[in-house]
Parts: sequence; C-alpha cells; structure tokens
Amino acid sequence: QLEEATQKLSMTSKSGDERAIALEKAQKEEDNVKMELRKISEKQALDLDEAQRALSSLHSAVCKQGPTPVLGGIGIALGTETINVKGKQTKMVKITQLASSGPAAKSGMCKIGDLLVEIDGKDVLNLDIKQVKELTKGAPGSPMRLKAQRPATGAQYEVVLERSGGTGTSMASVSDASSMASSLAGAAVGKIL
Repeated sequence: QLEEATQKLSMTSKSGDERAIALEKAQKEEDNVKMELRKISEKQALDLDEAQRALSSLHSAVCKQGPTPVLGGIGIALGTETINVKGKQTKMVKITQLASSGPAAKSGMCKIGDLLVEIDGKDVLNLDIKQVKELTKGAPGSPMRLKAQRPATGAQYEVVLERSGGTGTSMASVSDASSMASSLAGAAVGKIL
C-alpha cells in the first residue's frame, strides 16, 4: 500500500509539475501577446503623432497663404470664332453673352459677337479663351481697357471698364471710365476708333 500511495503521490506531483509547466508556458504566451499589443499601440501612437504633425504643417501653410483674393470681372461670356485675317484663318475670342447688369453691357459699347483684340494693351489674338478670361479678371473696382472689333464692319473700338465684384452693383459707364482713362495712357474711352 505504501508503494501504491507513493506512486499515486508521484503521479500527482507529475501532474502538478505538468500543470506548473503549462501555467508557466501560458504566462509566457500572455506576456508575448501583451508585448506585441504594446508594440502595435506604440506604432499607432507614432503614426498618429506623425499624421497630426503633417496636418498641423499643412494647416500652417494654408493659413500663411491668407484668404483667396476676390476677383471681379466685366460681365461677359466668351467663345471663339474662326475668321479670315489677312488671308489666314484665325481663331479669335468673341463675346457670346453680356450680363445685363455687368460693366460691359452698361458701357453701351460692347455687343454680342464683338471680337476681342486687346486687354489692357495686351494683344489677345493668339491666346485661348482661358487665358483671355484670366486677363478680364481683377480686383473689383479696378479699370480694364478693352479693345474689340465689330465683325460686320471691322471697326475697332476701345473702352475702359470698371471690374465689378460679381454683385452687379459696380457698373462701368463712359463718364466714370473717363476719369480712369488718364491713368491708362490716354485711352480713347467709349469711342469707335
């Protein structure tokens, strides 16, 4: 019996040892999982810090630029027309629409179909619509000298317009444009040339 009890005790010890070994192994695995989770958490924190720094840098860059300037125009829509100029087919930019309350319409000079020749002394014959449109934009209230041509007669005219702020309240008139003409090197304001 003693021998049998010793064997049982021995087996119980073994199973206790096995349990202790299994418990130790489980503890090591748990520690490894915790370490991996800590590494992942630290990496995510670093990624978040990096993203916050990048966002902060972008925000600073945008704020340093300041507000986008407000640009006004003269109340025209543009298109193109191919015409014969000195025996050569040339694509020219023309007025396709006039805003009734815009500076171009209020001047009384600009008409739908007129071909644009110059803006502020710059020849626009070789420019595309986008480039010409950019030339018509400027600070609201700023003057713009427009030289255009009537397609039917070939007569050219020049007019000084005041860019509006897009509200329709700032309008060009020949009398107002006359005061701006002296600053634009004696432009013939509101006259057919």
